[in-house]
Amino acid sequence: MTPEQNRMDNQTSKSQPTNPDINSILKTVPLTRNILTFNRTLILSVVGISIIFGIGLPFIEYKFQFILLALFPAAVGALIMVLNPHLGVIAFFFYDYMRLESFIPALRPMHLAILIEATTLFSWVIYLIINRQGIKWHNLNWGYLGFVVVIATTVLTATNNRNAYDVFIVLVVWFIIFLIGTNVINSLKRLNTIIMVLLLVHLYFAIKAILTGGFVGGSLMGDENDLALAMNVFIPFAYFFLMGAKKPSAKIFYLVILIACVSAVIVSLSRGGTVGLVAVVLFCIMKSKRRIIGFSLVLMLGLGVIFFAPDEYWNDMQTISDTSESTAQTRINYWKASVRMFIDYPVTGVGADNGGIRMPEYIKGFRDANTQWGRTFHGTFPQVLAELGTLGMGCYLFMIYLALTGLLKIQKRKFLENQETIHKIANSIMGGIVAFLVTGTFLSTAYYPQLWTMFLFSVALFHITQAQSARESSNNDRLVETG
Repeated sequence: MTPEQNRMDNQTSKSQPTNPDINSILKTVPLTRNILTFNRTLILSVVGISIIFGIGLPFIEYKFQFILLALFPAAVGALIMVLNPHLGVIAFFFYDYMRLESFIPALRPMHLAILIEATTLFSWVIYLIINRQGIKWHNLNWGYLGFVVVIATTVLTATNNRNAYDVFIVLVVWFIIFLIGTNVINSLKRLNTIIMVLLLVHLYFAIKAILTGGFVGGSLMGDENDLALAMNVFIPFAYFFLMGAKKPSAKIFYLVILIACVSAVIVSLSRGGTVGLVAVVLFCIMKSKRRIIGFSLVLMLGLGVIFFAPDEYWNDMQTISDTSESTAQTRINYWKASVRMFIDYPVTGVGADNGGIRMPEYIKGFRDANTQWGRTFHGTFPQVLAELGTLGMGCYLFMIYLALTGLLKIQKRKFLENQETIHKIANSIMGGIVAFLVTGTFLSTAYYPQLWTMFLFSVALFHITQAQSARESSNNDRLVETG
C-alpha cells in the first residue's frame, strides 16, 4: 500500500466514530436532563430520605419516634415558608386561630408557634434583601406601634410586671406579623386566600359548637362569649362574599358558612353575642347593594332562629335590657371601677392585664371586695381605659378611626379592575370591626387577635388599592400621550 493510500485510510478512520453507539448515547443526554428536573430530583430525595427514616424507625427509642415523624414535615413546611413569607403569614393565622396545642397536647413541647413566627420573619428579611424593597408603612402602623410602646411602659409600672410582659410579647409578635402581612399580601388573590383560610377555621368551630351545644374547647374560643365574638366578626365576610359570588357552588359554600356562624352564636347563649349579631345584621343590610335579597336572607335566618332556638336562649335574651338584673348590675360596678382606676392612673393606666389584680382596691357594691380579685371589666373600652390610660385609649381609637375612614374612602373610589371585589372585602372588614366593637362592649377583649386581624386586612387592602390606582393612572397617562 502506498503512503498516499495509508494517509487516506487514516483520515477515513478518524472521520468515523471510534464507538458506533456514541451518537445514540449523546441523543439520550437531553432526555436525561428532561427527566431529572429540579422538582423530580427533589421528590426523589424526599422519597429516599423517607425510606431511610422508615428503615431506621424501629431501632429508635419509642418516645423519640414521634419527634422523628414530625421532624421531616416540619422541615418541609419551614422550607416552604422560607421560600415565601406569604405562606408563613397564612400558617401563623391558621395556627393562632386553631390553637392546635389545645386539642393535641403533644404539640406543646415543639413550640410550633415560635417556629412559625421566627421562620416567617427570617423569610421576610431575606425577601427584602433579595428584592431590595423598602418596608411599606401606613399611618395606622404608628398607632399600632404606639399602642405596643404604651404596653411596654406598663411592664415597668404595673403591679404585676409578668402579666404586662406577657401581653407585651403577644402584641409584639402580632405587630411583626402585621408588618410582614401588610407588605407581602400585595394582591387581592393573596388577601382572599387568607380570608378563606380563616372562614374555614370558623366553619370548623361553628359546626363543633352546634354539635356540642356551644362548647368548642381551646384557648381562643373556649368561652361561649369568645365563641360568639369570633363568629360575629366573620359573619360579614360570609355574607358579602355570598352576595358577590357568581358560581352556584361558591354561593352554597358561603351560605353554609353564614348559617353555621349564625347558629353558633345562637347555641352559645351569649347575650353580648346576640347584641353583636343584631348589629352585624343591620350593618350587612345597610351596606348591601341588593338589599331586598339581603333582607330576605336575614328574614329566613331570623325565622330559623325563632323556630329552632332553645327556650333557654329566649330566657337569657329577656334579661338583656334589665339593668337591675344581677349580672347587668355587676357589669356596671366593674365599669365604674375602671373609671376609678383611670382617675388614679390617667396616663398609662394600671398596666396591661393588671385590672383584675387591682380590682379589689377599686370595686364597690360587694360585701367582700377581695372576692373580686382577678375579675374582668366585662367591657373592652373600660379595660383599655383602666389598664392603658389616656395614651393607650388614644392609640386604640386612632387605629379604629384610620381603619374605618380608610375603608370608607376606598368604597368611594372608582377602580377600572376588581372594583366589586375590592368593595366586597372593604365591607367585610368594616363589618368585622363593627362586630368586634359591639360584641366586645360586654367582654374584655382589648388584646384579642380579631381586631389586629382586621387592621392587617385593612392596611393590606390600602396598599393593594393604592398600587392599583397608581397602575391605572400610569396607563391613562400613556394612552393620553399616544393619543
